[in-house]
Amino acid sequence: IKGSGADNYPLAFPQDDFVAKLRNGSDANLVIDKPHNMYLQIAVNTGVVSLLSLLAIWGIYIISSLKLYSRIKFDSLNVVVGASCLVSIIGYLVAGIFNDHIVSVAPLFWIILGFGISINLKIKRDIAQINDWNWGYIMSNIYKGLYNYLNRYRKFILILIDTCIAIFSYLMPFVV
Repeated sequence: IKGSGADNYPLAFPQDDFVAKLRNGSDANLVIDKPHNMYLQIAVNTGVVSLLSLLAIWGIYIISSLKLYSRIKFDSLNVVVGASCLVSIIGYLVAGIFNDHIVSVAPLFWIILGFGISINLKIKRDIAQINDWNWGYIMSNIYKGLYNYLNRYRKFILILIDTCIAIFSYLMPFVV
């Protein structure tokens, strides 16, 4: 559960299966240092909790991106680049089933993941601003309609308000 430590896979993996090493045509003294599975390597080196945390982060990113890009049009550069980041991340994670971290590619994976999250947040913020603008436009039309209505009947409304105030002030000594 807690792992064996970074790059300590050779210590955690049993190296004493000499017969299997000889059957595969390898030297009996060969030290197996890579599991050739990114997820297994993370679980053994840094622990199952670390693996679950990373899977949660990647899963949240992939699910939110799929939801986002399935409901918008691909009409801007941000949307196209964001979708490209999503496809790149999915490709790297699928390749991780059959291979471990590659030192030259892993930093690029994390940069693309951060870039993809950033683009998703920007697209969501742009959508929210558009929705807020629509809401503001609707409210301004409602306000204009209400203003025109009140302006048209303002004399009657003022007479009604004055009458209510007069009645209330007349009845106030009897209520208390």
